[in-house]
Amino acid sequence: MGLLKTASGLILVAGAVGLAITNPGLAAYEAYATKQLSEYISSTVCQELPANLNQVLQNPCSTLVENNQEEIRMLVREQTQRSSFVLFSLYQTRLAIPGLNFAPAYEVKAIGVGQRFFIYQAGEA
Repeated sequence: MGLLKTASGLILVAGAVGLAITNPGLAAYEAYATKQLSEYISSTVCQELPANLNQVLQNPCSTLVENNQEEIRMLVREQTQRSSFVLFSLYQTRLAIPGLNFAPAYEVKAIGVGQRFFIYQAGEA
């Protein structure tokens, strides 16, 4: 019985150490969130724009998204708060475009664990 408890304890410790080591940092979240946001804008927002607006922009909306990845990443970086709990991290991003008060703001909450991210809440703020 003592050997079973010791083995179980070692497995739990090893699992906790593994989670702590693989707790993703803010840079990893920024890359993840930038990719997710870019895909969302290209597949949803760009598709809902009136056709004549794409002509006014002189570049298709999706091209603008593709060419401005660093700006999108900076927007995510500036509007994200991370709470680290050693084994996992919670991320809260409030996306609002500065100077566009008429545009809705969105809030995304995600958990990072084991080098992966899982969105558990998203919607208008």
